[in-house]
Amino acid sequence: MRKSRVIEIAHLKIGGNNPVRVESMLKTHLSENFSHISEELELLGATGCELLRVAIPDEKAIPLIEKIKNITTIPLMADIHFSEKLALKAIEDGIDSIRINPGNMGMASTKRIVREAKFNRIPIRLGINAASFKEPTGKGKKVAVKLVNILLNIIREIEKEEYYDVIVSIKSSDVPTTIWANEELVKKVSYPVHIGITEAGIPPEGIVKSSVGLGVLLAEGIGDTLRVSLTDKSYEEVKVGYSILKALNLRTRGVEIISCPTCGRCRLDVQNIVREVEKRTRGLKDSIKIAVMGCEVNGPGEAKDADIGIAGGVGCGLLFKKGKVLKKVREEEVVNELLKELEKNT
Repeated sequence: MRKSRVIEIAHLKIGGNNPVRVESMLKTHLSENFSHISEELELLGATGCELLRVAIPDEKAIPLIEKIKNITTIPLMADIHFSEKLALKAIEDGIDSIRINPGNMGMASTKRIVREAKFNRIPIRLGINAASFKEPTGKGKKVAVKLVNILLNIIREIEKEEYYDVIVSIKSSDVPTTIWANEELVKKVSYPVHIGITEAGIPPEGIVKSSVGLGVLLAEGIGDTLRVSLTDKSYEEVKVGYSILKALNLRTRGVEIISCPTCGRCRLDVQNIVREVEKRTRGLKDSIKIAVMGCEVNGPGEAKDADIGIAGGVGCGLLFKKGKVLKKVREEEVVNELLKELEKNT
């Protein structure tokens, strides 16, 4: 398992033996009513967002950094393109970290930002992708290698400033290119790596692309922070991020519901029961596994590691805990009885 050096953004430690951190990006435009920003921050906090990127498109956005920091404990990362001036101003106004793309910033500006970040002890994420450069274009292994070499050259220049408080990132909307680039990158650097499939799209395709790409990298021990980039609400990105980590046994947070795919043996309305259980357990932060099985074939035997579960019968369900049957309940009472039993253990 790869172990990178450790950096710290506000109170959040990244890299080393620390867990893979789940991040998102504020999607409410900073020109909107601040109550809308506050609502999004609250939802992000509730779903477990650990690092939040905030786009800083112009100088009007700078004063909002302090305002946002006053109402959230989530560390902030200013996302800045093209403008050295905005980057320096964000650092001056107390941002926790900064993300720049030297591909659209230029090395001279990048170095001036690095010097200011070093003076203020602010970490920087260096994020690049193929769209940032005239060359390389397209996708594939050759493009991946070229992107890695570009980033390595940038890192060497930054290290001349004796600055090492860095997270690195190479992304592509093409899954194989992203995988190849990151596999090559971690052979060359010890910095923490942020992973993601950029512009993944709308669910379900965006979730599939992100799950495949991030899943491969995480299974190889690559990735210290991640973002699932969806054309969807920011807290949905966080939920999917944790689901990917949970599937690989890397993080556990909140309720995990396992359910059978249903077949001709199914005795319960599994789909509606699962939806209702998911809805009514959405706010739980404890790591709990709930099983909803349509018949005696899949449960309770195959779901014996679930903390609590239900297996379908004719017009009824068997409530079980850790594979042991507790009682039989009528189908219309399945969800309520399951949640009552769950409350005894949370």
